[in-house]
Amino acid sequence: SSDLVLGVRGGTDLGSVSATSFTWTGAASTVWENSANWSSTACGFYPGQVNNNDTAIVNSGIGSPVLSSTSGLIRIAQLQVGAGGGVVTLNAGSFLGLTGVSGSTSSILLTSPGAVSANPTSTIEYEEGTGSVNQVINNSFTYGNLILSDSAVLGNGSIKVVNGALNIAGNLTVLSGVAMNISSGNTTTASGNVTISGSISAYTSNLVMNGSGVTLSGVANL
Repeated sequence: SSDLVLGVRGGTDLGSVSATSFTWTGAASTVWENSANWSSTACGFYPGQVNNNDTAIVNSGIGSPVLSSTSGLIRIAQLQVGAGGGVVTLNAGSFLGLTGVSGSTSSILLTSPGAVSANPTSTIEYEEGTGSVNQVINNSFTYGNLILSDSAVLGNGSIKVVNGALNIAGNLTVLSGVAMNISSGNTTTASGNVTISGSISAYTSNLVMNGSGVTLSGVANL
C-alpha cells in the first residue's frame, strides 16, 4: 500500500509557511501560479498560494505575470511593480485581493513604466489586513471591478482613500464596515453598477455613476 501525504509540497509543511517576499523572474512562463516564475525563500510556492500576507515584486518586463479566471482567488498583502518595465495583467474573470501591509497605506506600489492592465471583468479587492492605517487606492490604472471590504476577523472598520482621479470600467462595491473617502476636488467614475453597503463620502469631490444600477443600503454623503 502507499501512504497519502497531505499539506506538503517541495518538502515544506504548508501550515508552517510564513509571509514571504516573492520576486518575479518569468523563468518558465507568464503564469502567476507557476512557482518556477518566482524567486523567494519559499521554494515551490507562488505569492498568495498559502499565505495572504505575501508581497509580490515585479521589476522585470520579461514574461510579465498574468492572472486568469483559472488562477483562483489570489490574495496577497502588497503588489509592487517597478521601474524595470514589468506589467501585471489581470485577464477576464481573474481576482486579486490585497490585504495590506502593517504601517503602510499602499497595497499597490507602481513605479513608471511599471503598470497594471486590468480587463473590465477582472476584480481587485482592497481588504483590511492590519487595521493600523487607511488603505490608499492606487489610481494610476483603470480597474475592472473594484471591491472595498473590511476584515471579518478584525471587524473594526476600514477607511479607503482616493487621492486622485479613479476610473472603474466595471462595478464598484463598498461593503459593510468600509468608508470610502474621495478627496476634495477628485472624481471617481464607475462605468458599471454601484453598490454601497458601507459608506461613501464625496462632499467636495465627484462620484460619476455611468452604470444602469445603483444599490444603496449604507450611507452616501455626496
